[in-house]
Amino acid sequence: MGRKKYIYTDKKSSLRAGMAVILGGISNLSIAAVIYFSFKGNGETRQSYGFVILFAACFALTGLGLGFVTAQNKDYYKTLPVLAILLNLAALAMISVIFYFSGAIG
Repeated sequence: MGRKKYIYTDKKSSLRAGMAVILGGISNLSIAAVIYFSFKGNGETRQSYGFVILFAACFALTGLGLGFVTAQNKDYYKTLPVLAILLNLAALAMISVIFYFSGAIG
């Protein structure tokens, strides 16, 4: 007979971390869409693409903050906050690369 294994813990999943993952996903998908449409248009972009990148940066910064706040709390599992931090850092890194190659920075 197999033994049943129980894990007794007070930890739970965080809604903040879930929201941070969603914000990171939205940011990454939005940035990927802007990159795709920019390549499809041979580098010609519309002004609205800049606003999409701006909103993606705001979402990523908010998600990053939510991820850090949740990761520091010992009452929550760490998997979701770490995923949120990584997704939002990836979005901010992509935005930085876009700005660097566009000549907007230095």
